[in-house]
Amino acid sequence: MSKKSTNYNKYVANDPVRRLLLKNFLKQLRCAVEKVHPASILDIGCGEGFVLKYLIQQGVKAQMRGLDLSKKAVAIARQQVPGVEFSSGSIYHLPYPDNSADMVLCNEVLEHLERPDKAVAEIMRVSRKYIFCSVPHEPWFMLGGLMGGKYITRFGNHPEHINHWTAWGFQGFLQRHGLHVLKLSALKTFPWILAVCEKEEIPKQSMAYLRRIVKNLKNSQSDFRNDNLYNLVLASARGKTYLDVGCGVGDLAYRAFKRGYKAVGIDLEEDIIAEGNKLYKGIDLYVKSVFDIQEIPGKYDTISAIDVIEHIQDDVEALKKMATRLSKNGRLIIVVPGHSSLYGIRDRNLGHYRRYTRFELESKLKKAGLHIKRIRSWNMIGVIPYFIFEKIMRKPIEVQLRANGSNPSRTRTIIRKFLHLWMKHIENKVDFKVGLSLICVASRNPNND
Repeated sequence: MSKKSTNYNKYVANDPVRRLLLKNFLKQLRCAVEKVHPASILDIGCGEGFVLKYLIQQGVKAQMRGLDLSKKAVAIARQQVPGVEFSSGSIYHLPYPDNSADMVLCNEVLEHLERPDKAVAEIMRVSRKYIFCSVPHEPWFMLGGLMGGKYITRFGNHPEHINHWTAWGFQGFLQRHGLHVLKLSALKTFPWILAVCEKEEIPKQSMAYLRRIVKNLKNSQSDFRNDNLYNLVLASARGKTYLDVGCGVGDLAYRAFKRGYKAVGIDLEEDIIAEGNKLYKGIDLYVKSVFDIQEIPGKYDTISAIDVIEHIQDDVEALKKMATRLSKNGRLIIVVPGHSSLYGIRDRNLGHYRRYTRFELESKLKKAGLHIKRIRSWNMIGVIPYFIFEKIMRKPIEVQLRANGSNPSRTRTIIRKFLHLWMKHIENKVDFKVGLSLICVASRNPNND
């Protein structure tokens, strides 16, 4: 092998600082592996087999396998660790059955991938329980490269690294894809982040949870959040026809109808649609998926999807489907949960695959062939309480504050009135650039105002 890989050079380097950092990382990895006692380990992106060789030398007893895209690296791995099965293949199409390894290792791979989300989905498929992932800890990894005189014109960034994560950002990324992060090491494993994860399927929407919301909220007039959000959404609506995707009981569609639109709503849940048809007359509500949207006749001047696409794994395809039902100058209004680092218990309870950054939402709308007219944050006042309940107390809040109960306390009534006035007169008029939600207006026509 005339030219050694970056991974090979890292493990055989004579630089004492680099060797010390690598030693610390491998020690933390070994300790984490020994705590869970896996019967089988699969190392994806194994390179030349250095990690599995180290674990064997340290006495880890498990059936081990390795996979790497590079056939040259696999050949070296077979020479270094003759008792282990090594194969060549893609992380996007792993040649292993579902749940075939107790533990999957994936060290310094995800930062190289155009589709790290797809890779994580494959890793979850083949893992029976545990997944250990590591990536460079940014911006410190790039700073280290810069201080070492490497990649100066790229500000220290390795030319093969296309994804960059802080510790919080990486934890949020893994959680959004259904992994329960048991431990995140960043200091002892510097300059890498090591995430020790347990496989946790993203739950489907809990009907009991949704029914409780419907029962307590009744309709949007009793919910200060949706009341003000719907007014803001309808202020951006245009034309004569309106389609609300994920309409629930039809609150927003009915509001559009009252403003003169021919309004239609679709939702997956049959019993919620049945409840909506009892509540509201004058609108058409259908039990349909966004992927069956072509079965709804006609084109629409305004299509809204309020808190919908975060529930859909292939959100770009869902956006494309909605775009096909827009009229020539129609507009799509999307509302999604913001701030990926806030992903937590409530998101999992509701079946959210993700929360969005502005950049991520803009990127996905563009991939769907849509032109962004404007994007803004909303519900700034809720960020700090949400963080406290979700991340510190780990006790999600939903309808306890927002809904009008049969006998609300005076304190809650005062708080709700204040929040209603704040949202109506402040939040709906000012973009604070931070908020629990992102609202985006997009169109197929770049010249559409």
